[in-house]
Amino acid sequence: MEIRDRIVRSITRKRESVYLRKEFDKFGSRAGVNRALSQLITDGKVVRVGTGLYAPAKKSFLTGNFIPTTTDLEFGNLALKKLGVEVFPTRAQEEYNSGKTTQVPPSIAFNVGKSRIRRRIGFNGRVRFEKN
Repeated sequence: MEIRDRIVRSITRKRESVYLRKEFDKFGSRAGVNRALSQLITDGKVVRVGTGLYAPAKKSFLTGNFIPTTTDLEFGNLALKKLGVEVFPTRAQEEYNSGKTTQVPPSIAFNVGKSRIRRRIGFNGRVRFEKN
């Protein structure tokens, strides 16, 4: 069985909204897994949503391009959880939830406390990170 087929089978069995690149290392060499992931991106099975992060894909009915099956907020939360980063409410979320403002936070942001995040996360744009 090819590495590509193993990755597809793993994705369909787990049904998660984000996968780390290192989750597929058990299927073959680093170069082989990279080639397989590139093929899957070309075929529209997965999309890259960050450095070493992949999400299952679907075809957009508006543009015809392949997009993640979940929102930036959902795969961002899961990706940070898989990376071992604790996420807290942002300042804008706290103000909205406490009733200090009625403005909904305009962009997707994650408060990562004192953690240091060096990865870029997001599809067609970046997700912002706040620190305490």
